[in-house]
Amino acid sequence: MFEVIKGSSPANKIIIDGDVKIATTSSKRTEDKNADGKEQPEITENAEETKDADLVTMTREELDALRAQYRMDGEQYAEEMRLKTSKEFAAAKAQADKIVEDAENKSHDILAAAESRVRAAEEDGRKQGYDSAYKDGYGKGSEDGYTHGLNQCRAALRDLQSLCQNIEKERNELMAENRRAIFDLSMGIAQKITMTVLSQKDKSALQRMITNAAKEFRKAKRVKVTLSRLDLSDDVETDLNTFEKCFSPTTEVEFEVLEDGEKGTLQIETDTEILDAGVSTQLKMIEELGSGKYRDKEPSKSAEGIADKDEGKAESKKETGGEPLPVTREEDAE
Repeated sequence: MFEVIKGSSPANKIIIDGDVKIATTSSKRTEDKNADGKEQPEITENAEETKDADLVTMTREELDALRAQYRMDGEQYAEEMRLKTSKEFAAAKAQADKIVEDAENKSHDILAAAESRVRAAEEDGRKQGYDSAYKDGYGKGSEDGYTHGLNQCRAALRDLQSLCQNIEKERNELMAENRRAIFDLSMGIAQKITMTVLSQKDKSALQRMITNAAKEFRKAKRVKVTLSRLDLSDDVETDLNTFEKCFSPTTEVEFEVLEDGEKGTLQIETDTEILDAGVSTQLKMIEELGSGKYRDKEPSKSAEGIADKDEGKAESKKETGGEPLPVTREEDAE
């Protein structure tokens, strides 16, 4: 860029190129001297011309040459910019063509996907319509049959419920009868087994009975034991000595042997009570208790399991002699 500033004379001009100032004058410069022979400074309308007197000066021809150089440089720069612009335009056009091509391809893909979705929607619509029509027709066609079948099922269920109630009733009656028979059979087996063991004069069985009964009389000072001769071996003295040890630490133990006593006889007498721990007595007690609890009384469903456990305990007591029940003297009761 150039800026022309007028000086004191129309022929003089100052040209500013950036920070450089170029002063041009006419081909001949007038020099004035004062009377003392000293050179007078040129008087200008602009005081800055004096300050810039040391700037380089050039002729008009040089200025024209400089202008021509600037013009040529400008034209060269313009040509370079034109070429650069052409290249950038070509690149932009290629990029635009690529974008258009991608957009066309993408539009084709979108169109194809849309057509596919439309076809799928049409197919799904046809299928749903078919299924809905089939379902409605099937529902209407099967409604009457379903209602009829449901009524028949309900009637059959009522008949089945009545049959189950009758079966349950008969089962309870049969179980009650079988319970009595099973109880009677169990008691008979227990009696036979017990008497068979005693008939074999098994001293260990009688000793276990005496040991279980003697637990209640550990603190007694005097004990009288009544036994049957049929339960003792030929060596009665040895048997009695063995049985006496069952009452330790009782100091005084007296034995009474009944020659005609029933098998399984066992009575223990102290100063305060008499205990009948004989086999027949214990079996009779078990039978009486069991008859009321198991044989004749109909147990509830929730109590059947407990009753079975109690029956098992009773069977165990019959086999081992059980814990005898004390019998109080009549005179003590009075």
